[in-house]
Amino acid sequence: MKIALKLLIAAVALVLLGFGSYALSPHVIPDEPEVECAPEGEGTSGLYSEELDCPISYETGQAYMDYHDTLWPLERIGILLIFGGVLVGLVAAGFGVAGLVKRGRSSS
Repeated sequence: MKIALKLLIAAVALVLLGFGSYALSPHVIPDEPEVECAPEGEGTSGLYSEELDCPISYETGQAYMDYHDTLWPLERIGILLIFGGVLVGLVAAGFGVAGLVKRGRSSS
């Protein structure tokens, strides 16, 4: 098998594994932290819960923001696999074009 075809198969496999990993990540991420109302007279996080109809305490607000700002490991792995697959695909395309150019020059 030519190297360009092997690289193309590897690229497709990497991209599929990346999407699979990224799609699987919501199923292994821990549950979202519960928010609590800030006690009267204490500082708040600056967030407001429409569900509880009150400002959120600093501690639970911080936990909530950390939860939503975190890129979970499976998401990171998925993104890296997708980018790696695209990169390998570009290398495969380069080998394919080089092979076509080489074949065209040798036939003339």
